Amino acid sequence: MQLIGPTDTVRPPVGIYCSVEPNAPEPAEAYKRVLQEWHMAVLQSAFLTSKARFDDARHRLKAVAILRHGWDSYAAEPPNDVAYTLASTILDELEANHLPPTRLMPSVEGGIGLAFVEGGNRAYLEVCNTGETVVAIYGTQGEPEVWEIDATQAARKAAIDRIRVYLAA
Repeated sequence: MQLIGPTDTVRPPVGIYCSVEPNAPEPAEAYKRVLQEWHMAVLQSAFLTSKARFDDARHRLKAVAILRHGWDSYAAEPPNDVAYTLASTILDELEANHLPPTRLMPSVEGGIGLAFVEGGNRAYLEVCNTGETVVAIYGTQGEPEVWEIDATQAARKAAIDRIRVYLAA
């Protein structure tokens, strides 16, 4: 029996894969228990890592909500209630779709940005004070793609799915 794990992704594996040769004997019960324990540890680690990233994002969201005009030592507008409320909704939708942001920060354009990093691929979702939401995906190769998403939940879900696919590529 040979253990095989995913090698082409940065995300935690969702399972443990075993390749068994034809007519190979079943693994011993003790070995099965070790595999099950390891599997649970991996799942808990992925869950806790994701939870920690969402907790950090919500903490940062509260911190950017109290910024004042000129917070960047220039003339940047702080995020307003429109940006805060929409960013909070998007965080909830991201969590429901298991896509934690790598970082949440205020935008110098006035609003809140959520950054995603997976290997050499990046995505940035910015919620503007006007309520507009813009997404950019880019990597080390190719041209960046930038688009605006409308205010519907379906459009945000489509953008989340597109970000996920891009990051996994």
